[in-house]
Amino acid sequence: MVKHPRKVKQIFPQGENPHFDKGRWIHAVTEGNAGAGLHLFSIYGYDTGKVDHDRLNMELDQEVFGAIAALKGAAWLAGGDWNRTPEMIFDSGATETVGGFIAQGEGREETCVPEKKGTRGPGFLHLGARSQGGHDQG
Repeated sequence: MVKHPRKVKQIFPQGENPHFDKGRWIHAVTEGNAGAGLHLFSIYGYDTGKVDHDRLNMELDQEVFGAIAALKGAAWLAGGDWNRTPEMIFDSGATETVGGFIAQGEGREETCVPEKKGTRGPGFLHLGARSQGGHDQG
């Protein structure tokens, strides 16, 4: 990836994607050898203080992981401020069609939880099944 400068191109999903349109996620792909780049997804989940956050995050997950499923096995990485724990996303079933690994590190907690009075933790990465390491979710 760094031997030569690689171009990165934003990808715009087809169809209706209201959470993409609101800037809640973005998709880009790096220039790769023989046309095989790495697809990158950056996600900003709805915090638990927002009305209907569970429904909104479920819809957001469906959009993002639907776009990932459409890659049909291409290498991908999704990361960002999910405003949920990895277990919450896994338990939602949204990742079942794409599999992959969650690389969360140690001691990570959900973010944007008003009851925790400002507790902020870094996000985590969800890596495609072709990536190495992490916790297998597929």
